[in-house]
Amino acid sequence: ATTPTASSSSSPSSSRFLDVWSNANIGGGWVNSVAPHQELCNAKSFFDSKCYAPRRKGTEDCVRCMQHLSHLDQKRAFRGWRGSGELSVKLAFKGSSSKCSVWVCEPPYEWSKPDTVANFATDLKFAVNDKPCTQSNKCYRVEQVGYKQCGVLDVRSLDNKCAGKTARLSIKVAPAPQVPASACRYDDGERRCRFDGAFQGTEGEEKYCKVAANKKCFPQKRIRNLDEISAFISEIIVM
Repeated sequence: ATTPTASSSSSPSSSRFLDVWSNANIGGGWVNSVAPHQELCNAKSFFDSKCYAPRRKGTEDCVRCMQHLSHLDQKRAFRGWRGSGELSVKLAFKGSSSKCSVWVCEPPYEWSKPDTVANFATDLKFAVNDKPCTQSNKCYRVEQVGYKQCGVLDVRSLDNKCAGKTARLSIKVAPAPQVPASACRYDDGERRCRFDGAFQGTEGEEKYCKVAANKKCFPQKRIRNLDEISAFISEIIVM
């Protein structure tokens, strides 16, 4: 199993451990957890007894079981909810050449991202030395490949002399009550609404997006269950 760590590196390929200063409140804080959809096939005997016959290999249950059995490991992460408080990490910007850039990433979720997992564009709050790091102050942006997201922090926007210093990064889960309008788009090929932008590849389009008569999609006035939404942080990389 892969254990989540906070790391520092001059490039994403090399890292070393950093101190985690706080894991929020004991009993209600962030926890070390397996990422959703990463459980291994829970009954290998099911695969052996039910999926061996050629006529069974293409069934949904057997395909799902084979997908799980093909995993080499289980992705783990720090998991927190809106009541978990801060995940607080000590960062070290080594040397005068440090870019003072921090990448905070989530793990993969197998084939799609559950809609109960925090979106990096709408559901997380970041601060460096108690100063908010947001898109509006040009400290924060989201990098995304498919559904997998990373939050990229440019600490120089808060402290232009950050190189060579240490800093405290704080992460809190603060889910948005509703999915933004930009998250819904109409797919002509599938004739239905799909998530777009920061919500691309996330499950739950049918719950949050609705098709209008003009074949345009708009978000339904559905309030998300904020207590169900949790964030998974598997990588913190300092550059």
